[in-house]
Amino acid sequence: MMNARAGFLRRRLPRTLEARGRLVILLTAVVAALPTGLAYRTWTVQRAADPDDEVTLPALAAVTILGQQGADVEAAGEETLARVAARVQWLGVVGPDGAGTEFRRADGPSYAELADRIAALGRGPARSRLATPAGASDSAELRVWPLPDGGRLAAVVAVAPRAEGSAALVVAGCVAAGVVGLALVATLFRRMIVAPTRQLLDCVAGALRGEVRPAEHDGVPGELRKLVDAARRLGVELERAQAEALLMRMTVDAQVDARTRRAEQARRQAEREALTDPLTQLASRRGLERVLPTLCATERARGGDLALVVFDVDRFKAVNDRFGHAAGDRVLSFVGELLRATVRHGTDVAARLGGDEFVLVLPGTDGRTARAVVDRIAALFAQRARTLTPLDPPPALSAGIVTLCDHPGADAAALLAAADTAMYAMKRRVRD
Repeated sequence: MMNARAGFLRRRLPRTLEARGRLVILLTAVVAALPTGLAYRTWTVQRAADPDDEVTLPALAAVTILGQQGADVEAAGEETLARVAARVQWLGVVGPDGAGTEFRRADGPSYAELADRIAALGRGPARSRLATPAGASDSAELRVWPLPDGGRLAAVVAVAPRAEGSAALVVAGCVAAGVVGLALVATLFRRMIVAPTRQLLDCVAGALRGEVRPAEHDGVPGELRKLVDAARRLGVELERAQAEALLMRMTVDAQVDARTRRAEQARRQAEREALTDPLTQLASRRGLERVLPTLCATERARGGDLALVVFDVDRFKAVNDRFGHAAGDRVLSFVGELLRATVRHGTDVAARLGGDEFVLVLPGTDGRTARAVVDRIAALFAQRARTLTPLDPPPALSAGIVTLCDHPGADAAALLAAADTAMYAMKRRVRD
């Protein structure tokens, strides 16, 4: 039932925000004007019903003159003067010398009874409440006004009791009605303007956070409804843009990673190719130059020895010239196989310097042990040489051996040069 009433009220509300604002302003003006007008009307009626202001110096002067002339006040045609005369219980004048003259007395006190009270009030204007006799419905009040000649006009006036509480009650009721009306206006303002605006802000905030929520148009003004729809579409577009950006970033990251991996693989491949001889799969001259200084420094630091052997294939040029480079490559490949089969993995290094020259680095090995290794390699090569090429006499290996202990001050380059010199000396001895 409550939901049906709320839906009915929302359907009856203006459809635009401007119209709702005008309605709120109108209701505010009505709520403020009605209690204010009612309170003002009550106050004016109370003032109109209060005759105290009629008992003034001019009115009493008129009543006094009419009385001196012997005229009937009720017959004078003045309702106000008649009301004043009916309320005056005593009327008199006190001269500048203090002598008093009594003009009117109607069931009121005498001048002798009032002389002291008049003297106490001074020249006036002033008033003083008199004692009310038992059973009297009205109270009496002594009022004094100054006269131009220095005297005073004094009167005892009957004062009717005022219903002051009724006016205060009416004013309090008006204030309460105004407060209740303003509360109702505030409630309407909150439902017609604040709530739709808050819904719009929530929708926009959700759109900025990437949330897509269905737009609720029930009770939403036309202008805000368009903004809500626009915010919802904005949320959809933002979500789509975020998804596309994420996909693009993932694609770019994948491409960058793939290119980085390919570049790293190419770099490693190039480094392997630069450090490895492609024909014999031994270390290249560059690879040897990178590791030989480290091996020499390590052996010197621990006080060990290191043997460096340089091999050369005798009559290799004759093989190339007579049987072609393919036959020469077979010879070189076989030397590579012999050296790879001889070295201790992780310790020794076998390399091809270029052409038909090879190097074998044997850390922790003295010259005698190195000679035994070289003799074994040379014998294995001689056994296979005749099957590699029909050259007669067949190719053979010459080797030069140097040790780190025999050259204590030599660096890697000097040690390699000394081994090369020893190899050529060995070739000359074999030839001779």
